[in-house]
Amino acid sequence: MSRPREYSSNEYMTKPASAAESTNRRTSDTPYKTVHYYRHHGPTAIAPGHKQVSVKARQDNDETSSRDQMIPVSNIPSSKQTSTLSASHPLFDDDSGLPQPAVLWQLLDIFFEYYGNFYCFLNKRHLIQRIKEGKAPVFLISVISALSARFCDPGMFSSYFSPLEDCVERDRWEFSAPFLERAKSLIVPTISLPTTDGVAGLLLLAFADFGDNNEAGLWMFTGMALRMAQELGLQRHRGDVSDRRAGHTIASEGDASTLGSSATIEMDVFKESSEVILLWSVFAHDSALCNGTGRVPSLKRHEINVRLPTKIDAAIVRAGPGNRLESASVELVPYMFSIMLLVSQSIEFLNTAASQISGHSHVEEEDRASRIENLRTTMLRTYRALPREVSFGANNYRAAVNAGQAGSYLFLHLQFHLQVAFLAQESLSELAELQPPDRPPRTKTTKKPQFDLYKSSIKAITDMLTIAKLIDDRPTLSLVYLNQAFFHAACAYSRDMIEEVREMGSSPQEEELSPSAFPIPSQTSPSMVFPQDSKQVLQPKASAEARKSTFSFLALTARANYQFLRQAIKDQARFYAGSGWVDAVLDQRETGLRDVDLTIVSDSIGTFIRLHDLREPGGSEAALQKFVPPAPGDILQPGEDQGNLTIDNFNWDEIPPSTFQNAELNFDPQAFFTDYMYTEEQFSNNGYELEPSNMLV
Repeated sequence: MSRPREYSSNEYMTKPASAAESTNRRTSDTPYKTVHYYRHHGPTAIAPGHKQVSVKARQDNDETSSRDQMIPVSNIPSSKQTSTLSASHPLFDDDSGLPQPAVLWQLLDIFFEYYGNFYCFLNKRHLIQRIKEGKAPVFLISVISALSARFCDPGMFSSYFSPLEDCVERDRWEFSAPFLERAKSLIVPTISLPTTDGVAGLLLLAFADFGDNNEAGLWMFTGMALRMAQELGLQRHRGDVSDRRAGHTIASEGDASTLGSSATIEMDVFKESSEVILLWSVFAHDSALCNGTGRVPSLKRHEINVRLPTKIDAAIVRAGPGNRLESASVELVPYMFSIMLLVSQSIEFLNTAASQISGHSHVEEEDRASRIENLRTTMLRTYRALPREVSFGANNYRAAVNAGQAGSYLFLHLQFHLQVAFLAQESLSELAELQPPDRPPRTKTTKKPQFDLYKSSIKAITDMLTIAKLIDDRPTLSLVYLNQAFFHAACAYSRDMIEEVREMGSSPQEEELSPSAFPIPSQTSPSMVFPQDSKQVLQPKASAEARKSTFSFLALTARANYQFLRQAIKDQARFYAGSGWVDAVLDQRETGLRDVDLTIVSDSIGTFIRLHDLREPGGSEAALQKFVPPAPGDILQPGEDQGNLTIDNFNWDEIPPSTFQNAELNFDPQAFFTDYMYTEEQFSNNGYELEPSNMLV
């Protein structure tokens, strides 16, 4: 495979997610324009609704336009500040295209330390052997390096990165940029020849791109991984492959001893087990991603006729080809995917249009309530049937850490409790807000079971984070999807804070619920941590005693829990810049605002894109015609003559479908508002370019 072309600094998206002071210092002299587009988020999303998102497009400086060398991402460089790789210490090997061995082996160690327990379709010894034999794909190794670099000691790259001016330190996630861009340059040849390595690489690339503050990349690359897996037929049973594993039942729940303690794993057996786990990993990631975006999972259970991974599969992949099986004290892989299968069904139900009540009949409402109850009952029954060593608890988590399966352990339990909370909350909505006026009101006794279940799941999420912080918190930093549970639990405690204030006869003021009002508790159990001095929490608008009488004991508990969970999201944002916007959403949620304005959220983060692709030779005219709005005109009303719609007078959410029945539009309004919306002014300067793959939310 030919070496990837190298990139200049103006091809790196610079998206600082650190403090505002740092952002201002780095970007104050960098011209940019704000561009908007719309994204749809469903009921389970962090920010539900059809939301306008803002991204910032910066103008490249002439001094950074050279394409002669690869430049790592840094902060937005000014005309006099360009961060480059050290010319005397190349980061990549010219022959193999891989990182230098001194860096590569450390990156692999870090990857399997932070991710290997979760991406259990990879085997470290087998991967190292392939690298030494020159058979490892550059794409996969580049993605692995991009994920690992954010957790490496920054001093490891001191010889390869030129220092920034003014003693500015790079954020941890920024060290991943050279590896991420090399991986992205290999996407086209990778998808041209589908392989299981390509599936694994695309799945990992989704998280690496999210770490570079590209939430859209998380969705796009996960979808590409799923499509490639389907192209390879990983979701279909292939008897000619499975039949090679003669002598034992592959679908059984037996342990590793089924193959015999002296058995040596053959390559075809290893590949089959790895492919089964890879397919279900793609399935689980797609489900969790749809949970966070409020969309329906792309891969349905009825489309898969491949068995769930067994303990044997996990043991085989962990040992690797040519090695003997290794027994583990606990094997979480089969149970994690069993739970995610049920989670996927719940997500599909909650996020389908049919599940969103809008004037439904009594029969439809009762049928929907019955489906919610069936989903919840099935999930609870499956969860309670988990083996004792898999159930949640501090000792079991410690055992999972020792077995190298802490990530799978937290993912299993947090995804389960998050879905149970969603289903319980949906039932509460049925009982309260959607109660028909002609039916007698339901009592608090009727609501209590669902309310208790909801509170129990929220508390379980908080307890899991507490235990992880006390024993080993690496999964909470490295696994992106865990922040979904932390976010929704934090929102629950935020509502508790607001309700407690209102029950005391006053309305919550913005300053009362601001982050500065709640000191961050220590890394111990939030259920047992409260501000030791109430004056730290209470604002000096009244006497300390008066404020104490206003806020109840439960409100103080909710505050401590809220800040504890929010701090976990902030900690993850140091390594994944994309998690910064999740934390920013909480700024609005904590004041009781349900309908979050993502424009405010995205504007608060230093998110920059380049306007590049629209200026590529041979494609600029078509691209400009696609994105430039039509001439100004008024919005059509039903029955009126044709007119032109523009970005200035068109709001998709406010216009009913009947508006367009008699109109002959010269553009597709739906496509218009789901694509990037530009004005001609944004194309007047040739320095603006667009690279959609790097658009961040």
